[in-house]
Amino acid sequence: MKYLLSFLKRPKLNKFIKYVLFIAVLYYLLYDMDYDLFVRTMLTYNPLGLVLMLSFVLVPEVVFAYRWIYASNENYSMIIALKAHTLAGIAGLVAPMKLGELAPIWYLNKIHNVKTYSTLES
Repeated sequence: MKYLLSFLKRPKLNKFIKYVLFIAVLYYLLYDMDYDLFVRTMLTYNPLGLVLMLSFVLVPEVVFAYRWIYASNENYSMIIALKAHTLAGIAGLVAPMKLGELAPIWYLNKIHNVKTYSTLES
């Protein structure tokens, strides 16, 4: 068991597994897609409307990510905060009772060494 865990911690194997999973998910999503129908549907929409709707999705994400930076009183990048907020959203879908809100604290603590008490004191 110890050998298996040490084997799975290898960086090249982790990258390989990530790429294989990414390709498998992409294949699953795009396998039975009618591309002609997709293109015709996208051409019927107003490009300004698509950009406006995309901004309605992305601007709140950036604001919530900035909230994590401000609440933790730490100095880390906006990309790291966006990853933490996205993790909270994904974990919130599967975790019971708002436990997904603890996922960014774990992510910032374990991956980026942000002190846990600094994220909880605000």
